Amino acid sequence: MTVRKWVLLGAWMVSLIVISFFGGKLSYGFFFAVTLLPLICILYLVAVTLCFRIYQNIESKTVVAGQPVEYYFVLQNEMPFAFSGLQVRMFSDLFEVEDVPDSKEYELLPGENYRFDTKLFCKYRGEYEVGVKAVIVTDFLHLFRWKYTLPSTIKATVSPRVVTLPELQSMASLPNSNSGRSLKGDSEPDVVVREYIRGDSLKRVHWKATAKTGEMKVRRTVDEERQGVRIYFFGKRYREEQELYLPLENRILEIVLAVASTLNQKSIPLRVDYGTETGPVSVTVHDRSDFEELYRRMDEYYFRSNLPEDGPTDFLKDCFTEPPKVIFMVLAELTESILEGTERLSEEGVGVVIYLVKQGGFTDVRGLNRERRKIIPVGTEENLETIL
Repeated sequence: MTVRKWVLLGAWMVSLIVISFFGGKLSYGFFFAVTLLPLICILYLVAVTLCFRIYQNIESKTVVAGQPVEYYFVLQNEMPFAFSGLQVRMFSDLFEVEDVPDSKEYELLPGENYRFDTKLFCKYRGEYEVGVKAVIVTDFLHLFRWKYTLPSTIKATVSPRVVTLPELQSMASLPNSNSGRSLKGDSEPDVVVREYIRGDSLKRVHWKATAKTGEMKVRRTVDEERQGVRIYFFGKRYREEQELYLPLENRILEIVLAVASTLNQKSIPLRVDYGTETGPVSVTVHDRSDFEELYRRMDEYYFRSNLPEDGPTDFLKDCFTEPPKVIFMVLAELTESILEGTERLSEEGVGVVIYLVKQGGFTDVRGLNRERRKIIPVGTEENLETIL
């Protein structure tokens, strides 16, 4: 296009020289033709921009990340002259559309329309615009082009996907130890009772509760009352640009849901802790309905830039009060207080897994691993099935 502009400018300068030295109808005709040609091209661009129509639709505006949905767009020429050089431009890399070539130019005869049916994949959880963002209009001589931004676009609400794994490799890699308060197999029984299960020792039968209820009751152990696994994520937003914070936040929630779903499938009780503007929140998961409630909360959760920095430290302090068996932490940053707190917990027998989510390059964290503390780097685009 730049070459054509230079050719047109050269022709205009030649016509100016010709009329200056020779004059004549032919010279003036050539001069006016070359001079008016750019104006005609610009008027053509204005006419196309004002008169052409584009329609687009998505099967559902509420979708799950990674799942395909039907999508189409239609270019329509409703004018008595042909349209030439139309190109569509999609929104950012937050989603993918199958088989749409960005460089393709569409030409429409009078009254003609072009429909493109395809599938659209939203990559990240969140709410953002998808589909065609703008149309590039080029004149018939390819001298000028401008971008026409659509006044009405499609905004999709994307829920996080759930990945259920056959096994959590990170948890399996922790050593099984009987030392430490949180990993004891036997504890002194307390006065909290439960239903008798075949195989329970008769020494644990609570005869008063049995006589009162008429059903066999046994004492619960402290270990049974203690929460088996705790999952923590820090919901702080570190970036302002949507293209930067959405992949990071999406991956954090994906890891939380993947760990929780896998443990829930194995009937392992767990508790998910996270921070909000009003303070820390916990969700206990014992069965599938509890997990569905957790998913609903994660779907509605919004990361905030104003969360207090000591959120992870406060969580670790709480874990010292009632140490769980295993802690999963999903973080975007590691601090000295986090490393110190998790190391102390691991020394007391608590298994600690830290998923460090990063977008881009990683620093080597292998030197920070301990016998019962594993730090696992996770990229925003990596396959969770091979990492967790």
